[in-house]
Formats: sequence, C-alpha cells, structure tokens
Amino acid sequence: YGWLGLCGNILLGDLRIMFRQVAKPNPKKQRVAGSFSMPAPTGGWNGRDSLASMPPNDAVLLENMIPDTDRVRLRKGYRIHTSGPNGAVETLAEWSGPTGANQLFAACASSNSVFNVSSATATSAIAGSGLSNARWQHVMFGTGGLNYLVMCNGEDAVQNYNGTTWTEPVITGSGLTSSKLVHVTENKERLFFTESSSTSVWYLGTNAIAGAASEFDYGPLMSLGGYVQACATWTLDGGNGLDDYFTVMTSRGEVIVYQGTNPAAASTWGLVGVFRIGAPIGRRCFFNIGADLIVMTDDGFVPLSRALLTGRTATYEAISDKIRQPTRELIESHKSKFGWQPILYPKRGLGIFNVPIDEGTDFEGIQLVINTINRSWCQFNDVDALCWSLYGDNLYFGDKNGNVMHFDSTMTDNGANIVGTGKPAFSNMGIPAHLKKFHHARLHIATLRAVTPAVDILVDYEEKVPTAVPTVSASPLWDETFWDVSLWASEEPEVTTQWFAVTGIGFMGTVHMRLEVNAAVVEWIQTDFLFEKGEFI
Repeated sequence: YGWLGLCGNILLGDLRIMFRQVAKPNPKKQRVAGSFSMPAPTGGWNGRDSLASMPPNDAVLLENMIPDTDRVRLRKGYRIHTSGPNGAVETLAEWSGPTGANQLFAACASSNSVFNVSSATATSAIAGSGLSNARWQHVMFGTGGLNYLVMCNGEDAVQNYNGTTWTEPVITGSGLTSSKLVHVTENKERLFFTESSSTSVWYLGTNAIAGAASEFDYGPLMSLGGYVQACATWTLDGGNGLDDYFTVMTSRGEVIVYQGTNPAAASTWGLVGVFRIGAPIGRRCFFNIGADLIVMTDDGFVPLSRALLTGRTATYEAISDKIRQPTRELIESHKSKFGWQPILYPKRGLGIFNVPIDEGTDFEGIQLVINTINRSWCQFNDVDALCWSLYGDNLYFGDKNGNVMHFDSTMTDNGANIVGTGKPAFSNMGIPAHLKKFHHARLHIATLRAVTPAVDILVDYEEKVPTAVPTVSASPLWDETFWDVSLWASEEPEVTTQWFAVTGIGFMGTVHMRLEVNAAVVEWIQTDFLFEKGEFI
C-alpha cells in the first residue's frame, strides 16, 4: 500500500496544482452582453431632421403624449359639459364681465342658433330663425362700465351681449352693409371690422359699440391682390402703449402694419410697412402670446416678429419648424376645410393648433400641440374638435354632435380609453457601427394604476407597425369602490419598471411604445435596453 499511497498523493498534488492555475482567457467565451439607457423623449416630436441625425431626446412619433422638461406625460381626456344644442358646434365664445360669473356660448350649425352653455343645461340665447351660419368671429370690448361680447359672421347682423341682453347694434357707413362684417378686433379703444370679400376695414368711434363706421380701404397697398382676411393688434411691448401696431392680414399673405390712434388723420395713423408671409389659414388664424402674434399660414405657424424680418425666405423662423414636413402636408391636404384654429392654454402651458382632416358628418380633427415652456411638440388624436374656447382658466371644445366638451378634466375620453404612442429617436446605444441583438427593453413609468404598455423593438430605421397589444388597467383609484372588494391604487404616481422581451438585430434601435389606459395617470421617464454586442462591421 505504500507505493499506491505515494502514487495517490502525487496524483492529488497534480490535481491541486492544476486547479490553482489561473484560467486562460478564451476569446470565444468573452462577455458580449450590453446595456443602454435613454431618457424619455422630452425634446418632443421631430418631423424635420433625418432619422440618422435626430437628437437623442427627440421622438419620431409622439401621440397623446405631452413632452415636459423632465418626462413625457399622457394627456388628460374630456367629458361632456353640455349636450343638447342642435347641430355641430362651430363657435364657442366666452363673455367675461366686470362682476359676476363668466358665461359660455355655443353656435350650432343645423339651426344656426346660439345657446348659453355655461352650465350642463343649454338654453337658447339667439334663435336660429333668419340666421345664415354658425361661424362667428368675436372679441370682448369694454365701454360705459359694461363688457360686451361682439360677434359677426359675414352674413347676419352683428350681435352684442352685455351679460344680460343680446342686441343687434345699428352700424352704418356709406356703402356698408353691416351684415357683411365677418371679423372683429379691438385696437386703441376702437372696434375694427373686416368686411367679407373686400379690401376695406371699418372702424367705429372711440369706445363705441354701434353708430357710424368709417371705411379704410387697404386695397392700394395690396400688391398681390386678394381681400382682407383678418385684423389683429400686435403688441411689441406686451402692454397697451406706443408699441401697439394694427395689423391687416390679406388672403394672399401680405401683412400691412399701421401705428396710431385714429385712422381718420395721417398725423395719428401712419404706415409702418407692408410685409410678406404665407397666406393665413381661415379667419381664426392667430393668437397672442406674450408680446408676439402667432399666425397660422401656408408656411407653418409663424411669430409675426420674426416673419416680418425674414419674409418667406427663412421658414426655420416658424415655431412649427421642428414639425415642418407633417405640418406642410396637413396644410396642403386640408387647408380649405373648416375648423382650423389656434388657441393658447396658459393653465397647462400649451399652444394648441386645431387641424380638421375630414368634414361634415364624418368630421375628424387632430391637434398639433406645443409645450410653450420648452417648445417641444406632440400630436393629439381622438379629439374631434370643431372649435375651442377658454371658459375661465379651463379649456372647452365643440364637436359635430352638438356637445360642448370640457377638455383636460378627466382621465378618459368621455369614458373611452386614451391611447398614447411614443417612438423615440433611433440610437446606436453608445456603440456605433456594431451589430446588436436586442433581447429586452424596460420602461420606467410613474402611474397611479398597474399599466402594461405594448413595447416592440425597431431596428435600423424601420417603420413596421407594432404587433404587441397593450393591456388596459381596471384598478380603481383610492376610495372609488367598497372596502374588501378590490385593491385601490395609490393617490400619488409611483415609479414602476417592467422588462419586455423583444427581438431585433441591427446597428440602431429604438422602442415603439403604445399605451391604452382608462382613468390612469401615466408619466414616461426612461427606457433601458439589453442586447448582445456583435463585432465591428
């Protein structure tokens, strides 16, 4: 046994030495897994840059998802505020008085009637008998201690409302038919009216809401022809001082700018200049924001302060430049349809540009939406708005079915699910020119409910339609149901992370995320990727 024991010890020693040796590297077994994280696309929708050069925090697609400074939020929905008016709601107008509650009015197409829709029950304000259309332009004007809502539509008598009574003011002028007044604005304590299919603008006396109107014909300054489409006050200093200009926008895209207080005298009414912009779209083609005027034109949505400096030669000055291509396509296809209207929603810091993409009983609309804080864009779907108005600080729209909807007031679209879609810019995951096999993607989402989005991987700039289907959460919010019946969701959004198995091979990658939720707050914060790293090719 001595000899066998010695052999055994030698054998065990060799084994110990073998196991103590450091393993030599094996190139064929090197770790190839990789990971990458990117923030949610807070830069917003980019419809201008090529897919290869798009900034990493931008999005190829962003629908019903609002890009904010730190995350992307699913938009809120709407509910019926008032139902019952007869026909499609084509005008919403707010009256705001010096005292008492504000009032909201809706003009409807079938009867051409105007209804008071301040509450859930609509009441008749102006009977439709004898009225020709429901597309009114309007302005608030204060005089004599009263505030008036002044409305005109180019076919019917001008209407004034003082908080209690509607009246038809007697407006006279040599050659004037007052029912042809189609657009109204206020400048320097005067009302200015645009005449339908005319180069003339009519103005009343200081602080007057009726009486003799004087004509100012801008035709001699309109070298491109056409007619006056709309008038507006452009306030460079943001106040009501010497920097206030009166702007006349023509149907051919000329902007005629005057400064002064009284058009009756050259000493008090002077021409500043005539400038070129794209032709304005519709009568409701602008809104004021700060010290500027944003105009919807053939060239996009342009701030007047920049457009007058560069004309039509620098379309990058348009605030819509980042969504230049889709905006142009929408304008070319749908410019003639009724429903174009921009509106500023200060409560949420949004500029909303309403775009009609179908008409009549099949009316359908979308909205191009800019976050006024970081100037990032997204698109709203499933909001078929014919017109918009603020009512106090809140936002309302009218639809084709005679409903007035309170927008941004609930977490469903009048009971229907809200669908959000996001597709961030493609990324090389920090490893350019290396092939990657994607295995998993993870979303960091803050939500009040258990939300499971659908996530698909897209590689190498492909545009395939995702096949995954999101699930809709039904978890009730706190105190919505009885005790011991179902689990309640938290009162504050909680960040959750979910891994999704994905399959894709390519050099560049991104996710196509789709949410469908009912009564849920959803905030997208970050996306992570896991992949196998291939060789340099």
